[in-house]
Amino acid sequence: MESQIVRRRVNMITAHLTAHDDISASATHLFPMSCSSSLNSAIPRYDNRMNYARQSSSSQACFMRPNSSEQGSCTESASSFKANDYAKKSSRAFEGPMFSRPANNTTQGCKHNGTAEEAPKFARPRTRTNEAPRFQLKERRNELESNGSEWSPRMDVAESGSMYVVSIELPGVNISDIKVEVSDKSLIVSGNRSTQCKLASYLNGLVSAYHKKEIAQGPYRVFWPLPSNANKDRVSAEFVATTALAIISLVFAFDDENVLKPPHIPGSQNLLTKSEIIQLKGAVGPESIAFDPNGEGPYTGVADGRILKWKGSYWSDFAVTSSHRKNCTLPFAPELEHICGRPLGLRFDTKTGELYIADAYFGLQVVGPKGGLATPLVQKFEGKPLVFTNDIDIDDHDDVIYFTETSTKYQRRQFFASLLSGDKTGMLMKYVKSTQQTKILIRGLAFANGVALSKNKSFVLVAETSTGRIFRYWLKGPYKGKHDTFAELPGFPDNIRMNSKGEFWVALHAKRSVFAQLSVSDLELGKALLKLPITAQQLDNLLAGGQPHATAIKLSEDGQVLEVLEDVEGKTLRSISEVQEKQGKLWFGSVLMPFLGVYGL
Repeated sequence: MESQIVRRRVNMITAHLTAHDDISASATHLFPMSCSSSLNSAIPRYDNRMNYARQSSSSQACFMRPNSSEQGSCTESASSFKANDYAKKSSRAFEGPMFSRPANNTTQGCKHNGTAEEAPKFARPRTRTNEAPRFQLKERRNELESNGSEWSPRMDVAESGSMYVVSIELPGVNISDIKVEVSDKSLIVSGNRSTQCKLASYLNGLVSAYHKKEIAQGPYRVFWPLPSNANKDRVSAEFVATTALAIISLVFAFDDENVLKPPHIPGSQNLLTKSEIIQLKGAVGPESIAFDPNGEGPYTGVADGRILKWKGSYWSDFAVTSSHRKNCTLPFAPELEHICGRPLGLRFDTKTGELYIADAYFGLQVVGPKGGLATPLVQKFEGKPLVFTNDIDIDDHDDVIYFTETSTKYQRRQFFASLLSGDKTGMLMKYVKSTQQTKILIRGLAFANGVALSKNKSFVLVAETSTGRIFRYWLKGPYKGKHDTFAELPGFPDNIRMNSKGEFWVALHAKRSVFAQLSVSDLELGKALLKLPITAQQLDNLLAGGQPHATAIKLSEDGQVLEVLEDVEGKTLRSISEVQEKQGKLWFGSVLMPFLGVYGL
């Protein structure tokens, strides 16, 4: 909900910004990007019921125009801070637009004469004014030639309920040249920009003359007064570097809220800290869990391509999905997954005792009750190789296998690219044993993941990880062949497993913070995150709110939440991928951890 408000506010602000020099007096919804004529002043604003201002240099007069036709577009990165109920506590009667300006012209700079009863006036002079149009882009650029004069970065502000999203654009600035200072009352971002070194490197250190020089250089400074309820000890910053743009994202925490923090789920029980751990020893990433028809196991697939069987006190090798095992000696080597295999979803056929495997790189496979090398069943569809096979379930009665293809563009080791790029090429598919035919049931899924049949086999569920939704595809009844939304969850759902009562356990890889929601819904932000010089593990931690945790949700046969179990701080379990209920115990898998978890109900 908060991310929708953020997006609505950003769209509203963007729609109200003109890209022309002449702004008519009727344009009363203009977002003031600057209202200061010196580096040491800040004008409090009250029309959005929160004190804040933007600092600019004197050469920019009162306002700096964002995204004008001459300036080009800017890539945004969301940086957020929260104001809790600050706006709600205000008793001001002003109910005008959040970002406004009066109809009259201003000729002598910005002055604030507002009171608590009347919103302050923010005026931006039109080009037809007695004062020289210093704010015009060409003249401002001439004044900001590279002579050491100060300049001011552009900044966007968006509102989302109890928080504000702030992005500061710093093109051509290295992270080492950015200084962030926070006091009890203000935030200051300052530093220095220089392109001389870059030019010198291209021209072998020789610059004989400039034919054009418009890039502002020298020190910059952005000043932002913080609200009175800001917690300065919980302010963090993210630097996002893209090919031609640098953005510093500032995250402000107010009281007990944070846009990076995973949300609280009402009614959840923090009980999974009491879970027991079964270490894998020399292996990592037990994504899925299965018990054979005799109740033995569990069996689990790990990152080096093996499928292991628990013998009560130790693990033994049971099966592999690839015959090319010579170099498959490391517990975790994503660069070798396409050679060694990566078994994900596991299911036993209760009639034959065969284990069916969804291998991310080798498609749908099967191995006999004694294990060994698995046999491929489906590796291509419509003449094209499967790219990212994920999970599986079996209808033992009709001998039909349901499985997911997460993406037709990205392989498993590129799963963050699929998650953050807006990829919607995932599919729910079925394979009929008797005819060896494969059919697509649902196309266009955003990161198709877990699969589970209902107890009466009337429908099959599939998780869409990017959106947090569980879809229901009807196999029988009046809605046969159609699908609808079964549940919407506050996180990133992975595998789905049914218990003996017909209820469904869903593992959340992580709960969905406001930042995580924006990351998967805003393509520009998602692409910027993919370009960060950080590891996949660091990116995973960022989307998990900096604190990997465990969340398991039990759903009824009609999609209602029955129970939520958590390890909120990740003390014992983290980043779970599957929950399997067996004989009064919950077994937990994880695509990242080197162990299984067991919790007694």
